[in-house]
Amino acid sequence: MGHTVRRTRSAILLPMAIPLMIAACFAILVYAQRSTSVPRYEVDASWPKPLPNNWLIGQIGGLAVDKHDHIWIHQRPRSLTDDEKGAVPNLPIRTEPRSLCCKPAPSVMEFDSEGNLLQGWGGPEDPGKCKAPECIWPANEHAIFVDGDDNVWLSGNGPNDRMLLEFRRDGRFLKMIGGSFAGPPDNNATSSVGRAAGIFVDVKNRQVYVADGYLNSRVVKFDTQSGAFLKAWGAYGNPPVNPPAPPNPSNPSEVSASQPPDAKSPVFNHPVHCVVLAKDALVYVCDRANNRIQV
Repeated sequence: MGHTVRRTRSAILLPMAIPLMIAACFAILVYAQRSTSVPRYEVDASWPKPLPNNWLIGQIGGLAVDKHDHIWIHQRPRSLTDDEKGAVPNLPIRTEPRSLCCKPAPSVMEFDSEGNLLQGWGGPEDPGKCKAPECIWPANEHAIFVDGDDNVWLSGNGPNDRMLLEFRRDGRFLKMIGGSFAGPPDNNATSSVGRAAGIFVDVKNRQVYVADGYLNSRVVKFDTQSGAFLKAWGAYGNPPVNPPAPPNPSNPSEVSASQPPDAKSPVFNHPVHCVVLAKDALVYVCDRANNRIQV
């Protein structure tokens, strides 16, 4: 009888155990997949390493990683407050430094992956080889892109920033498309941009794509060698059109306020904020204020 009972219990428990074992294996597999496929992020408070020359970084408008895995930033020295840049006399109000720290760092800074500063150049206080009228530094630093030839492309989104700048990696000026001037949006412009927000360079085909931007409402691309206009388009690949102006803008020449989000809007909202060319030649565009990506 005892032997028969043990066999009966085994016969009853085995069908119950198999699904439980399968479920356990599945749970372990899912957990393993999740634990290996989902990245985990931790703040590295020691990155970057302490800066030389008593420098302090302001707001960062743009960040890029080059083919050497070096990190580049396009930062805003003019965003620092007087007490933050206390080591610089506030002329003509104050002729002596108010404190030992700090001084604005250059606008363009290159770091290695360990956080060591490799170089810094450019900006309103140290324009280097960016001399007007051939080269005009942006009033408000924004995008940065380092292309496959190690050239550095910059834009700004200040009120009159209508320029796209190209430099060698050491800050030597190469070219400027556009300039600095006031005026309304111009989606038909072929020699300037309108407060551009994002840049992507296709070195192979010699084309630079621009998310254009805070004033204009389009994607535009130029020839990287000559700076010549190639093409521009708006939402859904249609001719670019600005969204309706907000009622009673404070300055009609600088209309850039976005409209309420509309995922079905026939036009890009302000700002057209990024553009990325994928390896399959599809162009991804951030229509930020419409809460959508268009391809």
